[in-house]
Amino acid sequence: MLDVYCLCAAWCAICRKIKAEFDDLSTEGFNLHWVDVEDQADSLADLEILTFPTIVIANSAGKIFFAGPIEPRLTHLQRLLQSMDWRVSDVKQSQDWEDFVLAIRKSGKLQLNPVLPRP
Repeated sequence: MLDVYCLCAAWCAICRKIKAEFDDLSTEGFNLHWVDVEDQADSLADLEILTFPTIVIANSAGKIFFAGPIEPRLTHLQRLLQSMDWRVSDVKQSQDWEDFVLAIRKSGKLQLNPVLPRP
């Protein structure tokens, strides 16, 4: 099971628009987490998020499989999740992202969207 972190901000109109879609997203095999960057500033440390939404995908050990912005349409996220080979991680310079994932997991401030079975 992989964790998908959607990094957004409450003040961002695009984020507010896609939040409801994200909450309703059903993705088998993935744990979905909505992360408000303002609430998680300590976990982000030196990472600078310039584009919303930014997606981070990691396994249970914190290894990063994807980190970067996506189009603000959740169909793009669904396609990404369905198309990638999740056995291979080729993210360059992922240590900062791995540190983020470990810090955010320890923070206890995650909003988990439960994985719903597909109809």
